[in-house]
Amino acid sequence: MRGLWYVFILVLGTGLMAACDRDEESGGLATAPSLASAASQCSNLNQAVSAAFTNNTTRQNVQAIAQNMVQAFGANPSQKGKATWYGFQVLEAIDTAGRFQGTLLANSNLAVGTFPCMSLGTATLPTSLVRHLGDSGAFSVRGRPTADFDEVLSHDGVWIIEPPEDSSWQATAALQARANIIGDTANLFLALGTPGSSSGFVGTGDTLVVGTFDWATIPTATFEHPYVVVGNCTEGGGFLQHYAFNNSNAAIFGVLQPTQCPTSGAMLEPAPRSLVERLLRAFSPAPAYATALLGKTGGGSKPALSPFGITKPGKVNLSKFTTSPSKSGNVKNQLFTPTPVINPKSAGGVSFKQASVLSYLVPIANLGSPGNICFNWDYNDDEGVTAFSLAFYTKAGGLQLRAKTVGTITTDESTGQPVPEIPAGADAVSASFNVKNSEIPVNVCPVFDGTKYYTNILDPSVQPITFNPNNAATFPPNYDTP
Repeated sequence: MRGLWYVFILVLGTGLMAACDRDEESGGLATAPSLASAASQCSNLNQAVSAAFTNNTTRQNVQAIAQNMVQAFGANPSQKGKATWYGFQVLEAIDTAGRFQGTLLANSNLAVGTFPCMSLGTATLPTSLVRHLGDSGAFSVRGRPTADFDEVLSHDGVWIIEPPEDSSWQATAALQARANIIGDTANLFLALGTPGSSSGFVGTGDTLVVGTFDWATIPTATFEHPYVVVGNCTEGGGFLQHYAFNNSNAAIFGVLQPTQCPTSGAMLEPAPRSLVERLLRAFSPAPAYATALLGKTGGGSKPALSPFGITKPGKVNLSKFTTSPSKSGNVKNQLFTPTPVINPKSAGGVSFKQASVLSYLVPIANLGSPGNICFNWDYNDDEGVTAFSLAFYTKAGGLQLRAKTVGTITTDESTGQPVPEIPAGADAVSASFNVKNSEIPVNVCPVFDGTKYYTNILDPSVQPITFNPNNAATFPPNYDTP
């Protein structure tokens, strides 16, 4: 069990004490001063502390902390930071000692009673924390005044959030600014989690492998760069999906190897569970109402860490072009304008917002045999976009584009971890457009046809590379910019 960091004022001075001694026998009630002297919204916690902690030493220590919190809260507005500091210590004690001693309801009542004594911003404050404190939930204080990189693990060892490897919560989580909350206190937050509703989470053709889980923070935390890792410690055969399929923010994320899922010998649960094969990552959140989900290198996202589920998408469908080349204005051997764009989605209609989808273009000529589309492939990005920004056509005439995909593959940009293989589904076909003639020559034309990668299809002496979805050395290059 992790050590606690309570700092509280004793009658004769200031001391640093660890307020958890679960092996000591319970004793009588402490004689701490009444907590009812402060404002009515922050009072009467003696009974709540006594009900939550049956160990006498722990109870007395937490009562002293709670007394200091109430006194600081009632002093003046400038002391709200100190009251919040003490409040987080009470919440930490609930996680590390209280929920093992008193009832879940007693600990929930104490936590809910502590919130009014703290400055917690505009985050939604739950009126009950019984499910969060129970076997399937999660309840932990993070951002402690140390190099705090510890994961937050659900109490059954299934769901996890953690900072990215070699980072800490203080470097990862940006908390809502609050008046008079500065220093170490400004970095503290309560991470909460409960199983969510699985009803209607996936659309037709996709499968929900593991039921959903809702994460939240108090105060509201945003994670931009670096990101937060969200995962499941028991299921390695699917993708992490954020939001139900019919939500406009729904996304399927990439895959990342875990660092802090427990081994069977170190688990704090009754029944051991297997070590996760893969941890699935999501990135969240940025300013409220932003809709672009984070990718490998950071960006904007959403104001909530919920809900998540582990899914197996049935197919990678392309379905339609979101941007097609203009009907006129395109020229032989020059880049298509505007750039053709598709948005790969699962069979259930959820966007793949990671770089594990490889797609390519093939020409449909209106008359005669088709030419070649050079640089005709692209990988999806963390916004769910596949943009063929280097593609151009080698023949004048009427044309349509057919977009095809090989499904999901493991790429460096998709974190390099093994990605579950999802087969190709529907193609997409662009609107018809014309390509004008041009005297611009082209000597090198790389082409990918789904089975072979031609480094220069115009030179028969150059042997193509046979594409192998399990061998990244056979993949066409991933060009980030034109």
